[in-house]
Amino acid sequence: MIECFKPILGALPHTLVLGSCPSVVSLEKVEYYGNKRNAFWPIMRDVFGGDDFKSYDDKVQLAMDNHVAIWDVVAQCTREGSLDSAIKDVAVNDIEDLLMDMPSIKTVLFNGAAAAKFYKKYVAYYPYRTEFFTMPSTSPAYTIPYEKKLEEWESKLY
Repeated sequence: MIECFKPILGALPHTLVLGSCPSVVSLEKVEYYGNKRNAFWPIMRDVFGGDDFKSYDDKVQLAMDNHVAIWDVVAQCTREGSLDSAIKDVAVNDIEDLLMDMPSIKTVLFNGAAAAKFYKKYVAYYPYRTEFFTMPSTSPAYTIPYEKKLEEWESKLY
């Protein structure tokens, strides 16, 4: 059984990024988007500015400084490998409570179609004050060019 991570929450986040479930590499490193080929952290750096990251703490701090919260839809599951298509036996995080407890969140960005699919199937809570967008996955398995991913993410991160 895979146990996913606790959310990254700073003070008054306005954007919540929801992934599906951490990859094998992320689970080993105990880091969101831990695969060095995942575009998530480079996108965050390129959108919000800053130098190359020296540590995972630097990455987390960049997200919190820019009012971006990070979590996964899936709390627990079984899965062989890292593909979202292999996720089974899903239990989800209590995202509804998070959104009710943090009215500062006005935008939810699904990091890929699988996160949006799991959210729609298992959570399906869409408060009127919050916009929801399915973004191109930052996973290296989603092979559109980095520049296209950056352009799409930059249009929704602020």
